[in-house]
Amino acid sequence: MLHLKSFSIFIAAFLCMSTLTFSQNFTDKDLKMFDEGYVMTEKDIRPAHLSYERGTDTKPRLYSIENDKDETKVTFLQPIYFDSQWLHYGKGFKLVDVKTGDQYLSRGYDGGLPNDRLLIVKGHRGEYIFITLRFPKLKKRVEVINIIEQPMPTDLIPSNDDGILKSYYGVHVKSYKVNTRKEPKIYK
Repeated sequence: MLHLKSFSIFIAAFLCMSTLTFSQNFTDKDLKMFDEGYVMTEKDIRPAHLSYERGTDTKPRLYSIENDKDETKVTFLQPIYFDSQWLHYGKGFKLVDVKTGDQYLSRGYDGGLPNDRLLIVKGHRGEYIFITLRFPKLKKRVEVINIIEQPMPTDLIPSNDDGILKSYYGVHVKSYKVNTRKEPKIYK
């Protein structure tokens, strides 16, 4: 009986030590990513003035698709559910024309945010913010697209990432289309 008790204590201690070491590895990796991450300034953050309710889906919502002069901008509503939250929209995002199979690869974030670092949002817990990605301009005949996040080996992914890809299938471009006007019209 004494042997069994000693063995149980040994196993419990071993598991605690293993778990502590395992957690420490993730913490070190996360700390390195956090140190190298880009803390978004208030100027970088575009609040959506929409409240995020705890316990609802953590996947970003598709908000709009906008054709600019020489590119297409796809905007997402990103829920912020932590006081300090890491975001990553990797370089592997692409738009795929369902009819032709043509692929439009991501050019990065709108507004000059770095595409090779984690984005860190602080102080917006319980809110949604807008995140916009840039792509080559969609051809006018494109009606239905798939928005696919394809993980890349160089992507920095924090240990608390839910692992759910931010992909959207069968998106009717017309339903999310926003027109851009260069100059406002003046009515007299």
